[in-house]
Amino acid sequence: MRESVGALAAVAVAFSLVGTAICRADAPGVENALPTIFRRMTAEPYELDAHPRYVDGAKFRCPQPETVAYRGTTIRYRPTVRVHRAFRERLERFEALVAKVGKRYYGRAPFRLVHSGGFNCRRVRGSSVRISEHALGNALDLRGFDFPHIGARASKRLGLPRRYGRSFRVRVAEHWNATRPRDRRHSEFLHALADAVRNEPDVFRGVVGPGWPRHDNHLHFDVAPWGYALYER
Repeated sequence: MRESVGALAAVAVAFSLVGTAICRADAPGVENALPTIFRRMTAEPYELDAHPRYVDGAKFRCPQPETVAYRGTTIRYRPTVRVHRAFRERLERFEALVAKVGKRYYGRAPFRLVHSGGFNCRRVRGSSVRISEHALGNALDLRGFDFPHIGARASKRLGLPRRYGRSFRVRVAEHWNATRPRDRRHSEFLHALADAVRNEPDVFRGVVGPGWPRHDNHLHFDVAPWGYALYER
């Protein structure tokens, strides 16, 4: 059952009030207080964990992360995304996870990932002191996927409706809360992918999506030093 937007709004208030004290998911009392939102981060070390996330708001300067242009390994990115070199490895892991979930729902992986950005030097919206994970090249805003044509016979063999033999697109903005029966599988796929990421902290630690302010058209993924999942389920 999906969480209500109202519940997420309440969590937003809690998130803003707790502030720096709960920047780590293993801070005392965090898991007990917000068990559905914060989770322990993976024990696997990550290069950007030690980078400060809080700055003097009046003297904010862009970090200078070592970024690379990434086109994708098994899934092509549109457009090419610029990210920190450590985050690139996480994107490769993500592609494997996307393929796994895609095969479960459509019998194949997507061939294209559509996004609205990786590296972007800015602070967190609404905060004058906290830098965004995008400023480190440590995040991706996913808009959706494009799936390839496989033909009617293959679709039938997989037990899928005939229309899924053709190429098609899945977008967070259009399909996350899809109400038409023909689009229900797309909605289920997107929710399953977000849940899979939530349960795989060795891929990404943070996921934010529809139901959270300014995330109605994309899923935000990052590898912040803490774990959180903020989206309507």
